[in-house]
Order: sequence, then C-alpha cells, then structure tokens
Amino acid sequence: MSKSIRAELYSGLQDCVAQDPDVNLGDVGHNIILPSSHSGSQRHMQQLLQDSLAICRDCHKPDLFLTMTANPDWP
Repeated sequence: MSKSIRAELYSGLQDCVAQDPDVNLGDVGHNIILPSSHSGSQRHMQQLLQDSLAICRDCHKPDLFLTMTANPDWP
C-alpha cells in the first residue's frame, strides 16, 4: 500500500472528526477481511491451524512438540 493511499484514508478520518467531534470512530469506514493468502491475517492463521490438525489426523498425534522463539539478529 502506498503512502498516498494511507494519507487519503487518514484525511477522510480527519474530515469526519472535524464535521462531528462526538462521532464514534468505530462506526467510521468499513471492515476489510483479508484473504488467507495475506500472511498473518486471521484467515491465514486459521488455515495453518486446519492444515496442522489434518496432518495430525493423517499421521497420528506427535510424540513430541517443540517450539522456539528466536531473534534473527543472533550470531
């Protein structure tokens, strides 16, 4: 998304607040549902969960599950 588009969306919000300072900002604009192809979206996470559950169903439950959080700047 380009900066000009973001600026346009932001100026629309400013215009709305300038017209009515008591406006509920939750009612301004519209909801956007991101597709599962957008990494990190709710649908993407749901698809990853369903994929992992399908693997467990076909290959049986894992004996050991390891997870690790790492810093990419580590040596």
